[in-house]
Amino acid sequence: MIKIINYLILSLMLSGIIACNSSASSEKVDKKTAKERKIDSLKLADMNEKKGKVDEFLKFFVKETDLNGVALVSYKGEIISQKVQGFSNKKTNELLKLTTRFQLASVTKPFTATAIMILYQDSLLKLDDEVSKYLTGFPYKGITIRMLLTHRSGLANYMYFAERLTNRKSTIYNKEVVDLMVKHKPDVYLQANTKHDYCNTNYALLASIIEKISGISYKEFMQKRIFDVAGMKNSFFYEEGKQNPTENVALGYHYRWEVALHTYQEGVLGDKGLYATVEDLFNFDRALFAEKILKKETQALMYENGNPDLEKSNYGFGWRIPQREPFKGVVYHGGWYRGFNIIFVRDLKTESTVVMFSNVRTRILGEAFHEIIRILRNEERNEKTLSVLSDSLAAKLKRDSLEAN
Repeated sequence: MIKIINYLILSLMLSGIIACNSSASSEKVDKKTAKERKIDSLKLADMNEKKGKVDEFLKFFVKETDLNGVALVSYKGEIISQKVQGFSNKKTNELLKLTTRFQLASVTKPFTATAIMILYQDSLLKLDDEVSKYLTGFPYKGITIRMLLTHRSGLANYMYFAERLTNRKSTIYNKEVVDLMVKHKPDVYLQANTKHDYCNTNYALLASIIEKISGISYKEFMQKRIFDVAGMKNSFFYEEGKQNPTENVALGYHYRWEVALHTYQEGVLGDKGLYATVEDLFNFDRALFAEKILKKETQALMYENGNPDLEKSNYGFGWRIPQREPFKGVVYHGGWYRGFNIIFVRDLKTESTVVMFSNVRTRILGEAFHEIIRILRNEERNEKTLSVLSDSLAAKLKRDSLEAN
């Protein structure tokens, strides 16, 4: 009987201990959940605040500038604002959509640089390899892949020497650019690696190097190694004289809705030629942050200052790199070609991106992204109120818009 009583007492004690432990465990879980809820609440409040401020600014910007274009802003990896206004085709009154594809112009360059870094990461090239190693007969000695990436080659711009070395009636492609350089040896602008000189030839040559090393066309390589990986479902390259998509493609316009016609140089890729949507660029940005395309260490090489002679804004591998606060940690590139104006901005500090497209000649997009980055970083508005900025944009609009002479 005593044994039974002792057993019952022991059982009750164990039950109590288990109950206490269970209660403590539940309390601990509850505290952790409460902490997580508080963090989530703060994140949500921060996200909503940024969304509200960016939305307010973009509405103001689009209205004040009468922007004909599309904009997307993300913060910490999530899209918080999108705006679209204007015509894709003025003659047919077709309106722009978020899915409308624009010519990215020089914003093609970050993609070309990324492709080069894929080959570098795969140990298929070295950054200080000479161009002549890959392009047969290339007549300029001492020029390296690194110099092409950072615009320090000193080479002449093919857009100019092709004007006098071709009949301008037949489309030229990357092969023709290389052939012209081999045959005619256009004079260089600068001695190699002495100074930064932004030049489209550099990135056209990089596209040819990608083809030489990979054994497939530049377009195929970009599709396979970047577009498919990043989910850039609407992206394509335009080559004059070849079959090109026309669905959801914006026309480019000069002043007064004058259509900007394609030219014989639009067979050359690498420096331009990529068409994409704002969402495609957002997906590319996210794929980079997720290291789906390039490792973090490889990307870091692209964001290093490549030009000791540049102070206000440097240039790495396909990216412009601001040197002054509050924009340190931002990389970006702009594009301007045949009426298309593009800004693609990546804030590495807040994992945010700003994408703005216009298909009517303008120079006002740069004004917007500076203010948006300030909002996302909780920075002062650089001594400008919205009214002051409005006056600035109105002045630019008068000078650069459709109403300009």
